[in-house]
Amino acid sequence: MLLRLFSIMALTWSLNILYKMTEGDAQKTVMWINLYFDASFGIIIFVLFILKRSTLRLILKSIRA
Repeated sequence: MLLRLFSIMALTWSLNILYKMTEGDAQKTVMWINLYFDASFGIIIFVLFILKRSTLRLILKSIRA
């Protein structure tokens, strides 16, 4: 579980470092990729940590009842 969180965090840190190392149009592209990734960070954490098969079953069971 911690490995997944570390991987997500490492990706954002790597994108920030890559942003600082690039120049011009490449920097702008990396900035936008990083911006979209940061904006969807909450959704990614939700899917990786909360949305599990057992959770989906409980949600579907409560909807059907």
